[in-house]
Amino acid sequence: MTSRKFGGRQPTGTPSVGWSAVVVIASLLAGASVVHNIFKPDL
Repeated sequence: MTSRKFGGRQPTGTPSVGWSAVVVIASLLAGASVVHNIFKPDL
């Protein structure tokens, strides 16, 4: 997970746009699976 596309100038401490998008997608998938498990437990 190296940030070569940014030229390697960004420090790892600062969150990039890619990481925020990954976090948003992961949270959406987790929320959808939780809602699916609550409302459709037999599937």
